[in-house]
Amino acid sequence: MKSGWEPGDSSGDIRVWGDSILKQTSVIAAALTGTLIAFSAPASAQTAAGNLPGGATSLQETHGDWQVACFQRDGGKHCQMAQRQASPKTKQQLLEMDLRIDDKGTVLGVLVLPFGLALDAGIVMNVDAGAPAPNQGFVTCLPSGCLVPFTLDADTTTAMRRGAKLNITATAYQNKKPVAMAVSLKGFSAALDRLLALAK
Repeated sequence: MKSGWEPGDSSGDIRVWGDSILKQTSVIAAALTGTLIAFSAPASAQTAAGNLPGGATSLQETHGDWQVACFQRDGGKHCQMAQRQASPKTKQQLLEMDLRIDDKGTVLGVLVLPFGLALDAGIVMNVDAGAPAPNQGFVTCLPSGCLVPFTLDADTTTAMRRGAKLNITATAYQNKKPVAMAVSLKGFSAALDRLLALAK
């Protein structure tokens, strides 16, 4: 099954969040304790006590195709890692994935996928040629895309650390055919390690 877009297709147009994660309203929503909460970027990120390195008020780092971004507010650190893919021709967003860590150390994620998908069919994810994870359901759509919240278990996280891409298979609404997408895992392990370190 060929993907409609692959991690290398954008030739530099796989764009990860930078300053926008701190200053603009995010297109993502976070699923916390089973409840969908729409949020602006500051409210979306992981919160941890303490200061950012060097007393900085914000932090942005690129790790491969991922970016880690944090800001300091109300005595806490707010951090997350993200990857955004855009069409090299139209610059329209194709896919976005956000990851953060909750206070129990669980990796929580949200995918923003394009319109035109069969929402009731959900999506299936797998790393490289590995076995697919259980189906994940859509929860709602926003102007920038449709949202799929998920939690990464230990096995999936390990596979993503070792893998090259996370495959995402959805279903087209009109013809019910599979729609394949992929998230680059280049830099995923380093970005996650950094996120975990910042959570301490």
